Amino acid sequence: MYSRVMNLELIAIPIIHVLKHQNLFEGIEAHIFLNDKFIKLNYADESYQESLEKLSSKGMVHIYIAKTDFNNVMLQLQTRMANNKFYDPLTTEELRASTCNTVHELSKAYINRLGATPEVLEMMKDANQKMQKILDQSPGIFAFVKRFKATCSEEYLKISVTNLVLTMTLNKFPWKSHLIVQKSMMASLLCDITMNSKSFDALYHYQSQGGELDDDVARHPMLASEILNRKRDLIPSETITIIEQHHERPDGKGFPNGITTTRFNQLSAVFIVCQRFVDLLFKNHFDHKLHHEMIKELQKVYHGGHFDKAMDALISVVESAEST
Repeated sequence: MYSRVMNLELIAIPIIHVLKHQNLFEGIEAHIFLNDKFIKLNYADESYQESLEKLSSKGMVHIYIAKTDFNNVMLQLQTRMANNKFYDPLTTEELRASTCNTVHELSKAYINRLGATPEVLEMMKDANQKMQKILDQSPGIFAFVKRFKATCSEEYLKISVTNLVLTMTLNKFPWKSHLIVQKSMMASLLCDITMNSKSFDALYHYQSQGGELDDDVARHPMLASEILNRKRDLIPSETITIIEQHHERPDGKGFPNGITTTRFNQLSAVFIVCQRFVDLLFKNHFDHKLHHEMIKELQKVYHGGHFDKAMDALISVVESAEST
């Protein structure tokens, strides 16, 4: 049933998600890891589904596929999410949830290559629990988050990926703490709560083509800030500052206020470079071969003041992945 494969760089994929989206994985060369070796699956004796179900019943959790195949699957899943039919009432909620869940899990599988250590994951878990308590105490803010999750599925997915990269990058600083991670992750969750899918289309068009930016989109960091300032007993001031600055640039060409290098603190700088890096990850379909090009693109804009240390920390995370 198996043949051995040597010296291949592979990415682990949960079998449960392969079975959910068989049409995306059929025909892709897959491997299991057994007795310290990668072994290629052979479908000559039984069907693709039967092979995977049998492996799952024996306690096997993952299969492994080549990164080029992984990139192609991610592209197809993201394309599916971007299709208007995905949000059509005729598309079942089960399919939407299944697709979003799979993209989330595959993104995490990829990001784990960047060094998601037990310490990092524990910090994220702790931050998530505390954020949920805050949302439970503020039904109004929770309603905004719920609407955002329902109408901007891919952007909501980016929050999870951003928080992984963000926590790993913050972990490079000696002043890291669970509280700092919580404040930063909360900014990631809440920074775009006034946006919708059309707003993001307008934003991405502006970022790629230039021109005029719709006033509601340009002001969305301040609109979110206004909403959150009503709950200053629950939302930390550092979180609100990050949200107000998350589209600013050190050269003063960002929005909404066009601030320059000296106005940023270290936490905002780290948040911004991590969020922009994740934007590039999605744009380049998680192709790790383009990591260095992504970093160079960021360095052209995000340098000076606190951005130098922020970029150094992010580069350290990326280089750690390259060495694994």
